[in-house]
Amino acid sequence: MSHAFEGMNERGPFVGTRKPALVPVASGRKATVLFDEEAGALIIAKGFAGFDDADCLAALDAMEQAEGWVWDGRLRYIVFDLAHERAKEPARPSHFDQLLYAYANLILRAPVISLAVARGDLSGSDLEIALASNAIIASSTARFTLPRSLDGVAGRLLAGKMREDRAVALIERGSSYAASDLVCERLVAEVHAPGDTLAKARHWMHMTGRKHNAAYLIYRAQRVVNPVRWSALTQ
Repeated sequence: MSHAFEGMNERGPFVGTRKPALVPVASGRKATVLFDEEAGALIIAKGFAGFDDADCLAALDAMEQAEGWVWDGRLRYIVFDLAHERAKEPARPSHFDQLLYAYANLILRAPVISLAVARGDLSGSDLEIALASNAIIASSTARFTLPRSLDGVAGRLLAGKMREDRAVALIERGSSYAASDLVCERLVAEVHAPGDTLAKARHWMHMTGRKHNAAYLIYRAQRVVNPVRWSALTQ
């Protein structure tokens, strides 16, 4: 793949830059990228609901390069900052399954923990990205619109986060949940005030980074026990 984000090379993103840099993918696309050197985090920020194929290919490219950056200790986290407000989601792009599969299983290939920062209303592909993450940190105003059953992609990802009977019970109780409602279900790790969520997520990465190897092994073991299989995304 061609490099979709400027400032990246085989040594790592934004080499020689002391402060985090925000680099746009391209004019008119939904995603931008930020590398947080202090946390060792590649942050893909989305200000609009859903994905298009350009977003998917750019994120895939970033993850492909990320696997080469971890071995020198520069990269420890990959983050989807889902910062959009409630909006109608576009049609599911053709490359999204490939992105979701690569993102969910990155921890099996490299010691990189995935994190979703939920700052708006999540449904569809954005919800799937969040559920495929190793951890979710959310704004108190974020809401999660769960699938109606466990048959689809989001339902399978939800069932991979908890026992199937608990997932079914959660769906049966309602379709839309505040982030605070999902802490007790261990779907959401932390909930913070609006406007403070990304900063708190960076703090979470900083604190987790002190015991990164232990956290990585725990999250990796969870993915080994509940793998995201290609067949689960395409059937």
